Amino acid sequence: MATIAFLGLGQMGSPMANNLLQKGHSLQVFDVNAQAVDALVTQGATAAQTPAEAAAGAEFIITMLPNGDIVRQVLLGEKGVCEAVSSDALLIDMSTIHPLQTDALIRELQEKGI
Repeated sequence: MATIAFLGLGQMGSPMANNLLQKGHSLQVFDVNAQAVDALVTQGATAAQTPAEAAAGAEFIITMLPNGDIVRQVLLGEKGVCEAVSSDALLIDMSTIHPLQTDALIRELQEKGI
């Protein structure tokens, strides 16, 4: 099974992450809400202290975040995904984000070789 980083464990993210766990995937999770992380750790996920830690070694990185500014911070900010993502990982953004922000993030990620 795949190693997946899941970032954003709110009302939509937590059930999705739990479904991935139930299917046998290895999940590395990050959220600012420690209770949401702890709930998934009890189901078998591994807690990450930063987005970079969650992304380290993951084949797939899924973001399910409330807005584009948070997505940008999680991906490109200090201790963000870009600091640890492998070159062959697949980044899947399922966040609530404006399409123009998505386009801008794609350009920035491509400039970093991601």
